[in-house]
Amino acid sequence: MSKGRVLYDFEGEENGGELRVNAGEEVKIIQHDVGDGWMEAELVNGIRGIVPISYIQMLETPSSVVFNSPPPPTAPPFATKQTQNNDPEWDDEWDDNPQFQGQQRNQSYDNGQGTPSYLDPNPAAGKDVSFEGSHSTELQKSKSLKKSYNRFSSFVRTGGEAYILGTTTTSKFAKSSKLFRIKQSKYGPAWEESLIPFTVSVTDPEKKSKFHGMKTFIAYAVTPSNTNLSVIRRYKHYDWLHERLIEKFTCLSIPPLPDKQLTGRFNDDFVEKRRDQLEVWTNRIARHPVLGTSDVFSHFMSVSEEDTINWKNGKRAAEKDEFVGPLFFLSIDHNIETMELMQADYEVECFGKFATNIEEDLQHLRDRLEDRKRKFEGPFRREFQKFAGNIQAVAKTFQKVDQPFSEPLTRALDHTAITLFDIGEDHVSQPPKDLVPFSENIKEYLSILSAFPDLVHIHKGAVAKVRESEKLKDESKIGASDVLDVTNRTITVSAALQSEILHFQRQRTIDFQGMMKEYLKQQIMFYQNIANKLQSTLDMYEFDEDTISPLSANV
Repeated sequence: MSKGRVLYDFEGEENGGELRVNAGEEVKIIQHDVGDGWMEAELVNGIRGIVPISYIQMLETPSSVVFNSPPPPTAPPFATKQTQNNDPEWDDEWDDNPQFQGQQRNQSYDNGQGTPSYLDPNPAAGKDVSFEGSHSTELQKSKSLKKSYNRFSSFVRTGGEAYILGTTTTSKFAKSSKLFRIKQSKYGPAWEESLIPFTVSVTDPEKKSKFHGMKTFIAYAVTPSNTNLSVIRRYKHYDWLHERLIEKFTCLSIPPLPDKQLTGRFNDDFVEKRRDQLEVWTNRIARHPVLGTSDVFSHFMSVSEEDTINWKNGKRAAEKDEFVGPLFFLSIDHNIETMELMQADYEVECFGKFATNIEEDLQHLRDRLEDRKRKFEGPFRREFQKFAGNIQAVAKTFQKVDQPFSEPLTRALDHTAITLFDIGEDHVSQPPKDLVPFSENIKEYLSILSAFPDLVHIHKGAVAKVRESEKLKDESKIGASDVLDVTNRTITVSAALQSEILHFQRQRTIDFQGMMKEYLKQQIMFYQNIANKLQSTLDMYEFDEDTISPLSANV
């Protein structure tokens, strides 16, 4: 592998897959020409991206550098799955059926180049390219609408471009088993909500083993409220579900799972924290009008692994689902015939800026919560207990006055010191009740927000293709029917992304209302508890002043 030295600083757009490099840095050259004057390089920290060829001076001349070559195919998700399956969590029967894996690979990546079949620019016989009108094939053959050279672009990577250009492929007789409907609301396009919303509880974490104790894991009882029937799930089941959702719904914001942990997996505190995180994650998926009603999620929630036949059938159906990535758009049903796409693009772009700003604000808020937690557990506790120690020292000195009239004050001071010490300890036990849950909720939202830059980029790329098609029509390079095809598909993409944004905004309002109410309730309880302790301490000082009068003993 050859190397190069950066000649000039380059502030690449990370969302577009570009690298940020500084003059003088050395990089590894992964692909010498990915098209349009770009090359793919890798930094010393392993981050890959594209940089302008003219910004790099070659240090080693490879023997087989080929310039002006077509962009290399996108790395298939299958490679990631193979790496994942090497994890100890995956070393049983879960995903190791060699016969099925071969079938899945042939189905999903059958162009012989490692490219997902739905992105195959030259589909084999038996594939139906013209899935939304007879003009899709003509548009493809004309090659007037050019594909992007930037394969790192989320618009390209997720298949959004392939869908807009009409080059996605699926089996000729394939039919989506489920339609996801979009309706026009007073706020814009919106996903049709589930008729029977439900919640999910994740309970009863239990350490189990297989293979005579050689493999141990934690299993949870997952119970949806609409059936009250529990299924037993492990983290690897969640991992599988998450992979299926990401593969199928590339235009939706899918929150990541809780982080894995190699050590301390069976620690009681970790197990309880993981249980809570999985419950939060499962409920967020259940509340989503698309994810929560999807076949794969329904299968995950309802079919017991002990029901071997139905479990494996549903699992394989999800893994062989053809309507994934850009083909998911074929599962969307809407009656939106016209749309002001330029206005929609402006509104989506405004949301993108909002998402960036709120992400920064939430990160600052989380930093403040973490800082406050540290102060509660450290400085605040120490200050109260130092104060208690000072009061205690005064009380001990007062005890040296061996007079009855001094005893009430000494007792009150002792009680004050104990109260202040307890208040210091209360500061240590308080963060898990309010600051920690608040911070965890913010962390979850940061992970949700991280998906939206890609979604905004998909929308922008789709609308750009409409503008490009209109320009080509004006130049008589394509027909009006081709423009209509591109426009209709872009309306579908735009409606889906606007629906996703609207769902996020509604859910954000509900979530933050709940977060703030719970935080403030806990704060009120905390300070009321302190106030009650201080009040009882104050009552200790209400002793009769006659007892300290120098004449009271003679009365």
